[in-house]
Amino acid sequence: MTDRTLNREDLEHYEQLGYIVLRDFVEQHEVATLRNEVERLIEHAPVGPGAATDLAGRRVEDPQDFAFTDLGATNGQVLNRISRPFLHSPIVLRSYGHPRLLGAAADLYGTGLVPFAESIVIKMPERGAPFAWHQDGTFKSGPASERGVNFGLYLHRADPHNGCLFVVPESHRRGQIDLEALVAEHGPHLPGSIPVEAAPGDLVIHSRNLVHGSFANNAPDPRVTVYFGFHTRATIENLYTDEHIEERRRCIGLAIRERGDSGLHPSEIPFRYPVDSDLSPAERDRVLRAPPLAV
Repeated sequence: MTDRTLNREDLEHYEQLGYIVLRDFVEQHEVATLRNEVERLIEHAPVGPGAATDLAGRRVEDPQDFAFTDLGATNGQVLNRISRPFLHSPIVLRSYGHPRLLGAAADLYGTGLVPFAESIVIKMPERGAPFAWHQDGTFKSGPASERGVNFGLYLHRADPHNGCLFVVPESHRRGQIDLEALVAEHGPHLPGSIPVEAAPGDLVIHSRNLVHGSFANNAPDPRVTVYFGFHTRATIENLYTDEHIEERRRCIGLAIRERGDSGLHPSEIPFRYPVDSDLSPAERDRVLRAPPLAV
């Protein structure tokens, strides 16, 4: 296995359309392990926004990382996102060290890539909340800039029935778009939008500039996606301190190290990333708690 993951066709598709889908990217045994781990995290989630305990009365660490959507009197508060998943799960952290995943990021951005944020997006069966049309970030670095890339690792089948991702191809080239006006004119189904269907183990990569969103999950099965995001260092070096950037970079090194130390992937060649990963317990905790590099 080599560090390079994306071929020329993949790169051209991404550049032209703003997204690519890599089928069977992660082996099914690792997908199953991640799926079981997410089920554990859901079981131990707080009972509602900011609550200190889960349904069983157990104390929840860092409950602010669990986000909910209020679906009204019938469905109540429904969990939709877990932020900082590496802090809550060494299994999710190890998945981040996958050499093909980091190789794909390096194929787009080189070894100067920097992680900006990670999360788990959860669409509960028949209660999964929609995500409105949006472009990620705030365009701090200018409307024409490339503001990063999102990697979505799919743990379940995703299609229009259970709230799969929808995108507007090529919209990443148009700068900041007035989506409120577009929705007012055309309704929720924007012109040119298409569904991005995925199977367990698929990886969907899309530009953060790309217009994207998803509809509600009305199906009896869940839709869970683990998201990893990357910037180029040049995009953020004037917005954040070197110390903050280095702490986020060390998260990659930590993931690579802990994946290797697990002994679960003996045939893998680890991704090579130039950062110190020999951390004390206190340093490890600080790296996992470092705020995202939002742009």
